[in-house]
Amino acid sequence: MDLVEYVFGTGAGDPSGWVSPADLDLGAPGSLDAVALDFDGDGWCDDALWDRDGDGHAELSVLDADSPVARYFADPDGLGTWAVEVTDPRASQSVAPDVAVPASPEPSGSATVDFAGDGSADDTTVDLDGDGAADVVVVPRGSVTDLLVDSDANGSMDVRLVDTDGDGALDAVADSVVD
Repeated sequence: MDLVEYVFGTGAGDPSGWVSPADLDLGAPGSLDAVALDFDGDGWCDDALWDRDGDGHAELSVLDADSPVARYFADPDGLGTWAVEVTDPRASQSVAPDVAVPASPEPSGSATVDFAGDGSADDTTVDLDGDGAADVVVVPRGSVTDLLVDSDANGSMDVRLVDTDGDGALDAVADSVVD
């Protein structure tokens, strides 16, 4: 298994060096070239440090690598801060990336209903896996939006993600959809 070297730092002083086995394929299909980790601290191991050119050293950090809206950052000074955002380097590749990108921004299997029971059919259910059951429900509440998620695919919404101030960023996570 190939190893990937990378550094983390604050920008002041020497960064800390790490070496990890590659466990993710972000480049040409068929080769592990990245290390999966939780780089942004959101609790999900969906980020990566990517050895794009195969030299054993990570050139890019990737936030939300499993998402069609992944973001890429470079560390040109070698300080381990990964602070320079760059465009998606795979956009110019002739080989399709391993991460599936939906053909349209709205997944198939979505419907607008009154899931919240407030008398208004303004909640959107989304069936991501095509099994006929909602996997995510978007519940707008004025300038606040709740995302209800069936995280264990048992048919019950068990996680609530909330944008409490309406700025489009996640502000709160609850392991229950009950207030």
